[in-house]
Amino acid sequence: MAASASSPSSSSDSDDGRNVEKYDPAMPHDQSVLQKHVAFFDRNHDGLVYPWETFRGFRSIGAGLPLSTVAAAFINMALSQKTRPLASHGGGTRSPTSDAGRFGLNTYILRSALKTPGRGIRPAPVRSPQFMRRVEEEEGRKFETTLNLPRGLARDPNRLGEIPSLLFPIEVKNIHKAKHGSDSGVYDSEGRFVPSKFEEIFGKHARTHEDALTSDELQEMLKSNRQPKDYRGWLASYTEWKVLYMLCKDKDGLLRKDTVRAVYDGSLFERMEKDRASNKLKD
Repeated sequence: MAASASSPSSSSDSDDGRNVEKYDPAMPHDQSVLQKHVAFFDRNHDGLVYPWETFRGFRSIGAGLPLSTVAAAFINMALSQKTRPLASHGGGTRSPTSDAGRFGLNTYILRSALKTPGRGIRPAPVRSPQFMRRVEEEEGRKFETTLNLPRGLARDPNRLGEIPSLLFPIEVKNIHKAKHGSDSGVYDSEGRFVPSKFEEIFGKHARTHEDALTSDELQEMLKSNRQPKDYRGWLASYTEWKVLYMLCKDKDGLLRKDTVRAVYDGSLFERMEKDRASNKLKD
C-alpha cells in the first residue's frame, strides 16, 4: 500500500519560511510554510479543506483506501474547529447595535427563528450601546438555554467557533491555530519554519546515518518530544510521523532529511502526486 517517494531537492531555508519556492502558482504568495504544507489538500484552492479533499489528497500521493479514509476523518474532525474563528464566517464588523455583527450570520438566523412573536424584549426608542449590551446578554441566555449550549457561549463572539460545522472544513489561513503539543517545534506558533529545530531532529536522533532516520530513531524522537500528560499531542505526532514514514521511506527503510524538509512546505506531496501520475502513464 505504501509508496516510496523519491527525495526532492531541498528548498532554500528561511527564518520565517516565506522564501521557500512556491510549488503551485495558483496558491497565494504570502503563505507561511505550514499553510503551504496544508494547501496541497485544498484541491480547489478556495482556502478550505473538506474531508473529501483530504481523502483525495492522500489517494493522490499513493495512500491506500483505508488509510485515506481514516486520515480524512481523523484530520478534519481534529482540526476543523480550531481553525474556524468567528471573523471567518461572514460575521462582519462586531457592533453592539448589530446582532449579525456580534453573533455571526448563522447564529443570528437561529436566534431569530427561536424568538416567539409578542414575547421578545421591547425595543427602546434610542438603541444606545449600553441598552443593546443588556438586550444581547438576555437574548444570549435564552439562546443558550434553548439549544443547551455551554453558558456564555452565545454572548462571547470569540467562542462561537465552538459551534461545529458538520462538514468539518479546515481553514488554511488559520491552520497555525491547530498546532498541537509534543511536536518537533519546526513550525513556530505562526506556522513559520524554524531551521534550527529542523536541524535538531537529525543532529540529536540520526545516529546511523547523519541525513536519515531509521524506524527506531524516529520512535526515539517521538518519545523525546512528548510533553507530560499531553495525550492528544502524543497521538497526533505519532500518527503524523508514522504515516510519513510509511509513505516516504526509501528502499532501505530510511526517512531521508531532504524528504522530511520537503514535507514541511508541502512540495513533497506535489512531487509524489506527479511521480505517481507519471508511473501510471508508463504502466
